[in-house]
Amino acid sequence: MKSVTGFAAAIATACALSISGCATPSSGPSTTTESPITESRAAAHSVYVEGFYVPFESVEDLARRSDVILIGRIQPNPISSFEDKVDGRAQPPETRIPVLVYDVEVSQVFQGTISGNVQLVRYDDVAVFGSGQGPTPTNAEVVLFLNKGPSGAYAIMGLDQGLVDVVDENLRWRVNEPSKFPSSLEELKSILLS
Repeated sequence: MKSVTGFAAAIATACALSISGCATPSSGPSTTTESPITESRAAAHSVYVEGFYVPFESVEDLARRSDVILIGRIQPNPISSFEDKVDGRAQPPETRIPVLVYDVEVSQVFQGTISGNVQLVRYDDVAVFGSGQGPTPTNAEVVLFLNKGPSGAYAIMGLDQGLVDVVDENLRWRVNEPSKFPSSLEELKSILLS
C-alpha cells in the first residue's frame, strides 16, 4: 500500500493508492503537443489504482474545499501524460500512473480566479483500472469543483464528486446521496453566489 500526494490528493479528500504495473502497454493516440507534462500514451503501462475517499456531505463542504468552481465543457482529444509529470514528483517507471490532460472551455466561474480555459487531469481510463473514476463527459455542459495542482492543471474534487452533469438545467451528481445536493442549476447558483 502506498500513500500518494499531489494529484491524487487533489482528487480525493483522503486517498490511499495501491499500484501494480503490468507489462502490457496501453493503446491510443500518440501525443503531438509539446508540453512539460506530455508523454506518449503508447508509452503508458497498465496499473491498478485503489482509491479511498471521504464523501462530501453537502455542496457547501465541496465548495469550501475547492479552489475553483465553474461551468464548462471538457474538450475531446486529451494529452497523455503521467501523474509525476503533472505534480512534479519523480517516480520510478513501474509506479508511474498514466493520466489524461483535457482542455476545459470555461463559460462561467462561480469561485476562484482563472483566466481563459483550464487544463483538467483525469486518470487514463484505458491504462488505469479500479480508480473509482467514472467516464469523462466531453462536449457536454458540466459543473466542475476543482483543486489546482503544482503544474497549474486542475483535478476534480473527490474523484467524481465534483463532476456534475448538467442536463436541461437539471444536475446529475456523482455522489452517494444526490438528494442532499441541489437538483437544478438555478438552485446551485443560488447557493454558490449567496
